[in-house]
Amino acid sequence: MLDFIAWYVLVTALGWIVFPLLFHTLSDIPGRGFTFSKIFGLLLWGYLYWILGRLGFTANNLAGLVFTLLMVIGSCLLILRKNGISDLRDWIRSSWRLIITTELLFLVAFVGWALIRSLNPEIMGTEKPMELAFINAILHSDTMPPNDPWLSGYAISYYYFGYVLVAMLAKFAGTLGSIAFNLGVSLTFALAAVGSFGVLYNLLALRTSQKNSQLLPALLGPFFTLFLSNWEGFLHYLHSKGLFWRGLPDQASSPFWNWLDIQNLVNPPNGDSFGHWWWWRASRVIQDYDFSGYGKEVISEFPLFSFLLSDLHPHVLSIPYVFLILGFGLALYLRPKGKSFRWSTLVPIEISPLFFLMLAWLAGGMAFLNTWNFPMYVGILAGVYALRNQRERINWQTADIVKDFLFFGATLGLTGGLMYLPWYFGFASQAGGLIPNVLYITKGNQFWVMFGPLLVPIFAWLITAWKRSEPAGNKVAGLALTGLLVLGLLLLMLLMVGLLVWFPLRADGAELLPLFLGSVGGLEINQVLIEGLRRRVMIPGTLITLIALSILGWGLIFYKKTEEKNKIHLLQKSANNFVLVLIIAGMALVLFPEFIFLKDLFGYRINTIFKFYYQAWLLWSIAAAYGTVRLIQSLRTPWRYLIYSGLVLSMLMGLFYPVLGLQTKTNNFTREAGLSLDGAHLYPASDYEAVEWLRNEPSGVIAEAAGESYSTAHSRLATYTGNTTILGWDFHEVQWRGNAEVVNPRKEDLITLYCTHQWEAAKNLLEKYNVLYLAIGDVEYTKYAVGSENCPNGLNADKFIMHLQPVFQNERLTIFEVPPASSY
Repeated sequence: MLDFIAWYVLVTALGWIVFPLLFHTLSDIPGRGFTFSKIFGLLLWGYLYWILGRLGFTANNLAGLVFTLLMVIGSCLLILRKNGISDLRDWIRSSWRLIITTELLFLVAFVGWALIRSLNPEIMGTEKPMELAFINAILHSDTMPPNDPWLSGYAISYYYFGYVLVAMLAKFAGTLGSIAFNLGVSLTFALAAVGSFGVLYNLLALRTSQKNSQLLPALLGPFFTLFLSNWEGFLHYLHSKGLFWRGLPDQASSPFWNWLDIQNLVNPPNGDSFGHWWWWRASRVIQDYDFSGYGKEVISEFPLFSFLLSDLHPHVLSIPYVFLILGFGLALYLRPKGKSFRWSTLVPIEISPLFFLMLAWLAGGMAFLNTWNFPMYVGILAGVYALRNQRERINWQTADIVKDFLFFGATLGLTGGLMYLPWYFGFASQAGGLIPNVLYITKGNQFWVMFGPLLVPIFAWLITAWKRSEPAGNKVAGLALTGLLVLGLLLLMLLMVGLLVWFPLRADGAELLPLFLGSVGGLEINQVLIEGLRRRVMIPGTLITLIALSILGWGLIFYKKTEEKNKIHLLQKSANNFVLVLIIAGMALVLFPEFIFLKDLFGYRINTIFKFYYQAWLLWSIAAAYGTVRLIQSLRTPWRYLIYSGLVLSMLMGLFYPVLGLQTKTNNFTREAGLSLDGAHLYPASDYEAVEWLRNEPSGVIAEAAGESYSTAHSRLATYTGNTTILGWDFHEVQWRGNAEVVNPRKEDLITLYCTHQWEAAKNLLEKYNVLYLAIGDVEYTKYAVGSENCPNGLNADKFIMHLQPVFQNERLTIFEVPPASSY
């Protein structure tokens, strides 16, 4: 309870501290940045803390935190002194309803999700141990970059900024890592709630002088973003009731469920449809098949699933900062030429340098928070800038828009990258370029199951807006730009296939074409191309949906009514156009993996769909909420009640999953052991005792059993304490470093360390890795059991008992202390 209060007070105070800066920077948007202040404050403090620590000016300790916080406070006080307090005071007096609504939303969301996590505080399974290990490692590292807890002697090679922000709050408040994990999940949920609320409020408030009237409708922002879910929950409920099945239970068949082809739903209901992990299936609604017909699982997460699962992964940690950058993007779009100036003839960017640097800092931070986001949001900001300039020009050409987009995007991306340059020096990745997607086509029915709750209001709003416009010019722009986009991606895919045929050798001599054919289960490239064409013709639903979105979106953006001359009409069109940008950006994100995906160690588009679809959900959720509000506020057609009914039905279908999922994950909102945010209470008792002991001992390298990824037991002491171990999850380390050159030798060394009967061999390895503690417990005996791979005689503990001193011991675990080499 005290930890929660400390975090709440700290983050709330931080928002008020930086608000004077946002008040003047985001003066073009109605909310003046107040709804984004907590997110901005946390990011600013975290950046100063990290960059000064990385450059060696401060240490990773409480003094460094206090120093950088004082820098933030001092800077904002200088801004207050320079600009005065009268305007700020007047705005607070006139906007108190916005302030109270924002603060209440943050408090309710933070308390609400903290209660949900306290009913299910476990930090086990999936990738939670990895995320907890990062938080604890940052808490226990003396400097930046933090130590890699699962690869002693190395720094973390990952986009770990989000974990720095969580650990920063934990260190300042004196919170244990096992509590900070669950508070971090809850805080991210709350910040995402106020961030999505803020984006929608500012868009809606542009349309009216009665801005307070938009506070209640703006709550649809967090509703669509964080609570509404895909339609799998509704379908799962129908499936559990045996609908659309015929025949005897052991011979049941269903054309409907076979057509839908969603994982597990193709099987007859078994009476345990709502077993413990049923909610997992909602994140796997897209099914890919290779050339031989072998199914390949694709990740299709959405925010509520992520928060139910409560993996504190970068795609989740970055959600609030997506809305922060969208808030700045809206301010960029609204900023008139009078508040900008041209840098030079060589760099044709018409924007104030200070505001540009803030945009670059935010965009660069996206790479450090979740690298996949970086090109996406640089592209969105560049598109907003180009359209903003097009709005300001009387006579504009398409070439002007393209030039603005490219120049601004390149300059923004480069500048943002330079602001986080120290991080890039230590960052490696499994990413290995682009792969043509010839075979894997998203089925239209599965695509609508995934995005239906957002697409229904988006299409309803787009179509009604289209009907109100004069579409003569719309059709030309929409069709032309859509055709260019689809054709361009298709040609790029075919060009990449051609390169595989014409240049079949990689620099290392590997034959690329056989590798590609092997990854898709084919033998001949011609057969694969023909099958890919057949699939695109036979299952065109997704492509048709995206083409329709693109035509409507582009057409409305470039539609300009000649009578739109007064300010309120211009602001209304600006709000509409910004939402159209979000729709088109989301369309591009889901269209891209239909033709191309990013190469990684998985070999197919599992991660590309995951990362791209997730951002599309965030963008489309704002658009869907905006469209819903606009339809309710402005629709006067006789068909409006039919449209309203469709919206309500779509939302109800999207509410089955959160209602049923929350009941399952919280055991019907009960917990026999009582409410707690401390995930450590669920550790095995022997490990918990060891963790408590290690917290009060000097930090050092721990030798313990390494294991395969997703194993909660292996590397548990490093994970729970923040000390480093010789090797943790092996496949994850390979992903983070792009190869196994460091990982494989360590696996062999650990086998030798635990299995050899020769003390000298073990002693040399202890010295090689500078080990301070060596663990032998149930996990080690299981990992290196008699008859196990490479350890046929099992773990040999005698050599350690004879030469090392046990410093911790219980019934199931012994920890030996390894003295310096000179002390043997």
